Amino acid sequence: MDNQKEYLVSGELAESLEIMAAKVDSTPEALLASIVSQYLGRHVVPEGAEERRAFRRVDISIPAMLYLEEDGKASVRYQPANIRDVSPGGMRVVCSGRKLCGRLASEYASGLEFEVIFSFSEDMKPVRFRCKSVRMEVVNKDLHIGARIIGSDAEGKAMYDRVVDSDLC
Repeated sequence: MDNQKEYLVSGELAESLEIMAAKVDSTPEALLASIVSQYLGRHVVPEGAEERRAFRRVDISIPAMLYLEEDGKASVRYQPANIRDVSPGGMRVVCSGRKLCGRLASEYASGLEFEVIFSFSEDMKPVRFRCKSVRMEVVNKDLHIGARIIGSDAEGKAMYDRVVDSDLC
């Protein structure tokens, strides 16, 4: 490869990379190349290609709880999650494991409606957003849900808009 470049990483990072590579039966170089490739595939628009998303994303990490009603509100389920990014149009929520409330994502109908309950800081009261899934996919053994916000109270929406607009995250 003529365009190959070398980069330095800290000793601690290199050691962690070597441990993880051994766990997945790979070389540190191959693992690092895969990690960077996956990251760039999610965050960089190829030259000449148009960005598909209507809104810019703000990367965050906020613990949340998903609230899912089933059987016409006769059954309620909760699922711990983490909000990974937000935009004016929605959010990406990640659940540990391949299941949502004990069921595989493929068992849910397209456009699943659920609520996301979270707080932007420990000082704030929790806010609730009604969401509709746009996509569900398993990435590295975690369930990623792309969700469009379809409702919230005025106070929650105002706070969400301030955070997205101000890059506080």
